[in-house]
Amino acid sequence: MAALSGFSDVSFKESVVAGTSLSSTAIGMAAKLMQSQGLMGAYAGQLICCAAMIDDVASLILLAMISSLTDSENSDAEWGPTTGVWGVLIPLISSLIFVCLGLLSAHLMPSLYPRLRISTSHVGILLLAVVTAGFVAAAYYVRPTFLLGAFMAGICFAGIPDVVEGFDRVVPPIGTWLSSLFFASIGFEIPAGELFEPEALYYGILLTAIAIVSKVVTGVFAWDLKWLVGWAMVGRGELGCVMAEEASG
Repeated sequence: MAALSGFSDVSFKESVVAGTSLSSTAIGMAAKLMQSQGLMGAYAGQLICCAAMIDDVASLILLAMISSLTDSENSDAEWGPTTGVWGVLIPLISSLIFVCLGLLSAHLMPSLYPRLRISTSHVGILLLAVVTAGFVAAAYYVRPTFLLGAFMAGICFAGIPDVVEGFDRVVPPIGTWLSSLFFASIGFEIPAGELFEPEALYYGILLTAIAIVSKVVTGVFAWDLKWLVGWAMVGRGELGCVMAEEASG
């Protein structure tokens, strides 16, 4: 962000959008990497996945704040100011409250789920879909980003083996096609004709270098595993593209 804000042709909001988009970590890729190396149950795997989750949540909170920096006429907010200090504080405060309620739900869900006497994993997946829809709707009206709502809904059910196993068994065939459509939609947003212009290449190389270095250095906080943790945090997922598209829209 600081690197871009120093250029006169890049606005402050564009700098913040770029920094926020590159700040998220590909938690899915990190989890797959830990699983393939047999480290998911180890201290290193738990540390990396936890750090990646916190990283993504912080990025989504920043996204909610950035998205509010718009003109009132173009805002989708259902209530409250969309400009000035309160236009930023309301998404920040509501996001923090939403995260706390989501974590509380995740803590309570493993004990509440058995009381529902759900007989099959299909019903559990249906419950997950209903809760996700509720979280997304609540996030829209309370003014965190809807992506945070979907993220927290998934965390709520992460500690329920029946739902996780059922999801992994039922959803992938559908998810393969949905993922293809999703990545196609991301590809549509990439200005292919401008990618190889000198200015775009310069900014791209600069941001890539900064993004890699800024993640690798986080390994110093786990000195014995510094290189493993640092490089595992480097990966960026499709969330960054979604954040850039929503924040700049």
